[in-house]
Parts: sequence; structure tokens; C-alpha cells
Amino acid sequence: MFYIWQQNNLILKVYVQTKASKDELVGEYADSLKIKIIAPPLEGKANQYLQKFLAKQFAVPLQNVELIKGEKAKKKTFLIKSPQQLIAGIKNSLFKVIR
Repeated sequence: MFYIWQQNNLILKVYVQTKASKDELVGEYADSLKIKIIAPPLEGKANQYLQKFLAKQFAVPLQNVELIKGEKAKKKTFLIKSPQQLIAGIKNSLFKVIR
């Protein structure tokens, strides 16, 4: 499973592919959610871009998305504080699920 809940917060394990042709939620990959992003992996730009991408997907302010592990790795762990919507594959009946 690529996510766990801690009260109202979501811990999300991500496998990121940089320099993709488009931004895309690919789906479950091993124990992570694979995400393709167009940003290059230079000087933290991909992490910043991915943080913004996740904030948009979960309908939260940028400061509610925190990289907690994997700053220089393809596998990363993010904390999403109080997500307002969920992506397909993450279960919680209290939220609207987007596809």
C-alpha cells in the first residue's frame, strides 16, 4: 500500500519519474504511487514541482504538503495535511474522489 492515514493527515509514498512529456498520476508501482512530472531533477526543482502538483491533486495549500523523506531519491515520502479531496486508489468515504 502506498499510503497510510495518521488522524486527518495522509502519509504518501511516491516514486517520481522526472523529465516526462506530461504530468501524470500513473498508478501503484511496487509500494509507491508512481507520478510522472515534466520538471528536471536539478537543484530541488523537481521536489518543488512535485510538491505543487500534490497540493493541487489533494486541494490543499502548498504549505500542507511536506517532503519528509527522499529529498534526493526517486522514492519519496510526503505528508499531506488534511487533504480536501483524494485521488483514485486512496480510500476514505469522507472525501470526494477524483479520477
